[in-house]
Amino acid sequence: MHERASSLAAPLLATVSFALVALVLQLGPATVKWPDKALALLVAAGLLMIGCIQAALWGEGKERGGWGLLSRMLYDSGTLALIAAIALVLVPPGTMSNARWTATCLASLGFLIELVWSAAAVLQEARGLHGIRDVKRWECAVDPQLTSEQKKSVVEALRSKGISTSRAAIKRMKKDRGGRPFGLEEVEERTSA
Repeated sequence: MHERASSLAAPLLATVSFALVALVLQLGPATVKWPDKALALLVAAGLLMIGCIQAALWGEGKERGGWGLLSRMLYDSGTLALIAAIALVLVPPGTMSNARWTATCLASLGFLIELVWSAAAVLQEARGLHGIRDVKRWECAVDPQLTSEQKKSVVEALRSKGISTSRAAIKRMKKDRGGRPFGLEEVEERTSA
């Protein structure tokens, strides 16, 4: 899932961030209360998204652990910076209408939800719980005679090569094999290719 975020969403969000920079520069202090702070957050958001893309590219074909976590952290930080900048852009220099208050509160709430969501996802990935969940998914497709440690190494080998370990991908691979489970030799052949 995160691979899609770094390859599809990050470039789009970087573009939006830099487009909003141009907009805030045009609006200026007459319409936006804190244009300089909003500009700093927008530039940071765009650069963090570019960093996310770079980390994902550097991690391709290598052990994904560190690069994947870095890419995720950059993506989440960029998203937070973008939402914070949007909240700042919504605040006018004078009094705020009820609609502006509502929009600003929604942006602030979105920031808090994203902050909690991002922190939980990064902690989960850092603790390796994501890998454990993948091992559980693979139980149906991996040879039942393998030990749990061997199953875990099979899943880690597949993930490090960028092979999806989603439920749908596992079902598709098992179906392609006529329902036969994966053994260690077949997985080693698949990951060494």
